[in-house]
Amino acid sequence: MTRKISELPMIKPDKIEKTSDLNLFFVRRVGNYTESASDAWVTMHAFINEQNLDRSRLRYFGVAHDDPRVTSEDKLRYDACILAPKNLKEKGEIGRQILKGGKYAVFTYHGSSDGLEETFDRIFRKWLPDSKENFDDTRPVFEEYFDMELANTDKSNLITKICIPIS
Repeated sequence: MTRKISELPMIKPDKIEKTSDLNLFFVRRVGNYTESASDAWVTMHAFINEQNLDRSRLRYFGVAHDDPRVTSEDKLRYDACILAPKNLKEKGEIGRQILKGGKYAVFTYHGSSDGLEETFDRIFRKWLPDSKENFDDTRPVFEEYFDMELANTDKSNLITKICIPIS
């Protein structure tokens, strides 16, 4: 159940940073974010294993293209992504995309994905309207995931960097 805006604790970005374009391999799934993200990562991890990539050297990203409060569940798009290693080509369901760089407000979230919805509410319903920043809807919001090896064990120690495009 969504809380009233006045009940949401204030949140502030850790930093505002400029990023470069990111050359990514991705797999897209459509549907409920919980299910589609999980399914996309199963496919991405199979690709990582098939290519014998060193997981400790990879950077992992998630791009949720749509707002579930605006877009119907059957049209929600999620991309599971890794920074594309040099000299490796896309294969099968794995495509390539450029995540546009630019100015981002960066927030760090600790814990399982269960609390991400409230964190996004705090960012978009509390911080953004109160800040002097303008949301740049020409670029997607994205997340960078750290400690992915813990995803199936101790989710409370997961770290997610949430990047909000601003202009």
